[in-house]
Amino acid sequence: PVWIETIRAMGAEPTPIAWGEVYSALQLGTIDGAEAQPTAIWNAKLYEVIENVTKTGHIQLVTALVVGADAWDDISPENQKIVRDLAVENGRYASGLTIELGDKALEDVAASGVTVSEVDLAPFKEAVAPVYEMLDLEAEAAIVNKVLGR
Repeated sequence: PVWIETIRAMGAEPTPIAWGEVYSALQLGTIDGAEAQPTAIWNAKLYEVIENVTKTGHIQLVTALVVGADAWDDISPENQKIVRDLAVENGRYASGLTIELGDKALEDVAASGVTVSEVDLAPFKEAVAPVYEMLDLEAEAAIVNKVLGR
């Protein structure tokens, strides 16, 4: 619901379809646009069937290490600290790599002839702000704001 309502709040009507069908749906005009990370645009060769990419930064995917409570409780406190520290370190590395590879992908997409545009994000931020409240996600919004240092 978060993605769908976010896209709707930005003024589009989302049409959820399987990722494997996005290329042909764009090619055939079944959909007018798609939401994708820069590396996905490049790897799926969407640049072959699109003319424009607009950088909105509206959703950040999360890289996470997930451990079940029972398994976690079986790990000594000392080793839990090691796992936490390594997860943070590697999470930062992965996030940095995501940005680096995304920038490279957008350079390649632009080099293929697609127009890559930056836009004023303020109207988008204003438009999507009510999504957290609408979906009763204020607690999650507070976590996001804390992570972003707001």
